Amino acid sequence: MSAGDFVGRAEPLRRAGAALDPGRSGAMAIVTMTGPPGVGKTATAIQVAHRVQDRFPDGQLYVRLHGTGEHPRTPAEILGELLEATGLNPGAIPEGQEQRAALFRSRLADRRVLLILDDALDIEQVGPLLPGTPACAVVITSRRLLSALPGAVLVRLTHLSERESLDLLEATVGSRRVRQEPHAAARIAAACGHLPLALRIVGARLAAQPLARLATFAHRLQDGARRLDELRISDLDLRRSLEQSYVALDPPARTAFRRLGLLSDTDITPWTVAALAGAGDEHLADRLIEHNLLEPVGLNTILDPTYRLHPLSALYAADLARQDDPASTGAALRRYIDSLLAYAERASRQLPRAIGQLPPEGGATAGVPHGGVPIDDVARVDVRPWRWLATERDHLRDMALRCCRHGWHVRAARITEIITQLASHDDALEGLGRLCVTVRDAAWANGDQRTGWRAEHHRAMMLLRQGRVEAARRVLATCVNAFKQLQAARELPYSVAVLAAMSVMQLRAREGSRSPSTPTSSPRRTPTRTPSCSRSAPSVTRCSA
Repeated sequence: MSAGDFVGRAEPLRRAGAALDPGRSGAMAIVTMTGPPGVGKTATAIQVAHRVQDRFPDGQLYVRLHGTGEHPRTPAEILGELLEATGLNPGAIPEGQEQRAALFRSRLADRRVLLILDDALDIEQVGPLLPGTPACAVVITSRRLLSALPGAVLVRLTHLSERESLDLLEATVGSRRVRQEPHAAARIAAACGHLPLALRIVGARLAAQPLARLATFAHRLQDGARRLDELRISDLDLRRSLEQSYVALDPPARTAFRRLGLLSDTDITPWTVAALAGAGDEHLADRLIEHNLLEPVGLNTILDPTYRLHPLSALYAADLARQDDPASTGAALRRYIDSLLAYAERASRQLPRAIGQLPPEGGATAGVPHGGVPIDDVARVDVRPWRWLATERDHLRDMALRCCRHGWHVRAARITEIITQLASHDDALEGLGRLCVTVRDAAWANGDQRTGWRAEHHRAMMLLRQGRVEAARRVLATCVNAFKQLQAARELPYSVAVLAAMSVMQLRAREGSRSPSTPTSSPRRTPTRTPSCSRSAPSVTRCSA
């Protein structure tokens, strides 16, 4: 983002400007500006430098450290460049790094200079470059947090607001085009995740095609599989920018990042990262946070810190996950789902069982491990079990559907039984009913009739809560018949009991509808219908009343 198209960042600029006050605290002012790839750290640092230039009459020194490149510059090399910039003859520059650092500090000892260190790799690269005099100040940009740098004020940049994103598009594409197609412009900004680099790339591409419609480009960006390919022009390439952050990670952290691409848009906790990576490394999430690849969201219902991948980082991680070994990624997803199920199982056991809810298979999920989640962690849902389940319900539903696609119908069935336990009249009961059908079909496709008929039983409960009593009664009648044939001693009494209760309710409703003044000379007998049967599941006759 150049000075001409710089938008927003009012609070980061204010905070950085307040910190860059030479001699205010008797110590050298240091601002570290950090954030994910493409968020505009360099542009914001330069904007800060422009705003405070009057405070540093002896000038500003800008140097690029190439921390995200293949060959980060060494402190000795940078010090040589800085010494030349202060007016020292190249022949007078000493060879050793320590001697260069000492000479650089001495040359700035009586000056008021702002030093801008752009794209720093780590503290080891930055440390020897700091002047050390209170009259000077330093602004450091880095994709890493550099939180261990003593006395530094951290300014963390995130994506732009929607209004700021549109302002940036107007600055690069032109106000007239953006205002002519406001809906398309908003779709473009959203598809770019309100990330400055992505918006600048789109702006450059559209500026090069003055007759192109914004709606056409917005439509191309809706395809997540090709979006990163669209966000490239000349030397601006969002995928390459993301790759630089990825390759800077150590191998276990790279694996963890790729595995996060297996999940859709969801909050991420440290146990999420550990379960997907399966490396037993409790600091994996910390390293992703340090490299600004995970953005903080807040605390969840059990007071765990939660994070998210930026939407474009998530697309890049998903690309990498697709290139991984399918067996490894499948095992990673199973570990994650088993860990999630461990939390859900724990929470569901704290709640009263809904009317008609079948008991868990074998008291829990038979044959399904719990992902190695420590029992102390799982037990934390005891404090707010209902809130945890209510918050995670949509994600649990998505994971149940994912399980069906992978053939893990037992996991899918247990997740479905847990979330239908929470269903109320205000919920999307039809959607839950369709989920029951999906699980039922997946179980039957795998030859597991008992699990399939359990899903049918819970579908009947969803129909009942919708007020579709007759439809629920018909489904329950088939379940009773199936459980009898399967000799399902755990399930049969529940289906029979609910079916009987419904029959009593229907009978009372019919009796209550009769008027006392209606003649009753000859009671009318309702003819009994003989159930008709058809084959719909292997070795089980499905009957409809």
